[in-house]
Amino acid sequence: MAHWGYICQPVAVGTVGIGTTAPVGLLDVRSTAVSGSGIGINITAQNAATDWPFNNGGNVAISAGTGFGQGAHGNVGIGTNAPAGFFHVYGGSALYSSGAPLLLQGQDAGSGWPFWNGGHILLLPGAGASSGAPGNVGIGTTAPTSILHLRGATPIMTFQPTGTTQQSYIQFKTSAGGAGFEFGRDRFSAGTNDFYFYDDNAGADRMYISNTGNVGIGMTAPTSRLSLSSTATNDGIQLLGNGGTWLYIFENTSVSAYNNITLAGDRGLYYGSGTIGSPGGGLVLAPWASGTSGMRLDQNGNVGIETTAPGAKLEIAGTSGVDGIKFPDGTIQTTSATVHILITHEVANGTNAGASVSGWQTRPLNSKKIDTNSLVSLSSNQVTFTAGTYYCQATAPAFGANNHKLRLRNVTDSVTLIVGSSEYAYQPSIVGNTARLVGQFTIAAGKALELQHYIAYARINDGLGTSVSSGEVEVYALLECWKN
Repeated sequence: MAHWGYICQPVAVGTVGIGTTAPVGLLDVRSTAVSGSGIGINITAQNAATDWPFNNGGNVAISAGTGFGQGAHGNVGIGTNAPAGFFHVYGGSALYSSGAPLLLQGQDAGSGWPFWNGGHILLLPGAGASSGAPGNVGIGTTAPTSILHLRGATPIMTFQPTGTTQQSYIQFKTSAGGAGFEFGRDRFSAGTNDFYFYDDNAGADRMYISNTGNVGIGMTAPTSRLSLSSTATNDGIQLLGNGGTWLYIFENTSVSAYNNITLAGDRGLYYGSGTIGSPGGGLVLAPWASGTSGMRLDQNGNVGIETTAPGAKLEIAGTSGVDGIKFPDGTIQTTSATVHILITHEVANGTNAGASVSGWQTRPLNSKKIDTNSLVSLSSNQVTFTAGTYYCQATAPAFGANNHKLRLRNVTDSVTLIVGSSEYAYQPSIVGNTARLVGQFTIAAGKALELQHYIAYARINDGLGTSVSSGEVEVYALLECWKN
């Protein structure tokens, strides 16, 4: 049975009430509550005529009144008699159930043609006047500060495809609507839970995160936690410090700059496969990419310093006699071979060493027997040493000398470098013995050295040593040194 309220009740000039005897506006339409569900108020525009397939249906227009002068315009309210905006829809308060949603549904496509599209739902903020800002859309807020402003205790936007092999993504376009950038889920529409960043303009993948957590930059099939791919030369990872770039890591390098991990200024660490540059495969620490200096560990396990092709487990190149290994005490070893020096005083068989005088005297030295690195020169009983640290020992005989001892004297600077032991050869009994010295010294530049002998009692002819006459050469003073 149909239930009707008041059909039409004009009560005053300019007011019409439908379903009410007390209209509060020019037209007041109300529906009386009845048991069960039904249509409350139905406003239907005229249907199109059927004599032509493209006739349009009638419009339903609700127009709020415009203000006069600086007065505000009227608003349209649905579910409220105090609309706060130009169009205010309020669902009211649910009494015994959850609140009903506000549904905006675009028109379904017609069935007369398979390619008709469904109707759009448009939210178009108003444009600003002159230099005024355009309007914004707010969800959960009445004061949106951007073109779309979401506000809530935990604001969440959900993108859910309707099919299992469909993408979900956000796309950014240029102001002209051209290709821009996009990021989203399921890059290849394969139902995988991956995440990607794609450059629509260049048609290239920029970053890809697989469903296993692997990250790929420039690639979509990362096999490790971070994978990089690039077809550009000298391209890779750049780390920046406060002063600018301080480290590159390149995976694709040119022949002229074959270091893969390099510091700013082209100094760095390189690992090669043997196909680029001169390293021939291995690990390289070099001050610059094409230089030979640096340190290299080749594919055979050989280590080279300042050489590109080490031929032994450790090969050190450089200037002979200058470059080498420096130790904590400041000494430098310039060769792995023993640096050996041996200077002697030699005379013919049966010849005495010569007369001695009372006091200090220079021992004759006339034969350079060993000088492995050509570090010394011998002239007029003086031995000139090059700069360095030396360990030396010396011996020299004395005959009938009483007290005697040796010293190694830097005659260039008048400085004693090593003092020998104190000895005694009893003169009245004409006894001979040998003086000795052992020690180490360092000189910063070349110096002339003498082996000097102090003798208390002078003796002619054989005071510096008497011959043996064995048929062999007579050897008296000996100076033997090793360079550290």
